[in-house]
Amino acid sequence: MHVGFGNLGGVIAGLSFRSEDAPHYFSGQCLLMVTMSLLLCIFMQAYLVHENTRRDIEMVARGLTLDSYTEEMKFEERGKGDDATVS
Repeated sequence: MHVGFGNLGGVIAGLSFRSEDAPHYFSGQCLLMVTMSLLLCIFMQAYLVHENTRRDIEMVARGLTLDSYTEEMKFEERGKGDDATVS
């Protein structure tokens, strides 16, 4: 996925940075991409904070703390991916 999005970014850059806009490349498309990136970063930050809080609450409800997790319990959580309660 990472490589695919990187390649997609190359396609977008090729369409956004046109030779007639050289050498400064001031274009509304660049501003739009920066704004979209900022909004996505804010969204992901809020989502991850929410998800970590949810997982912390679930862990406390089970009577666990990070210190009480054994290596075996952590190993079992690794296979759960997004369903894991401890990262």
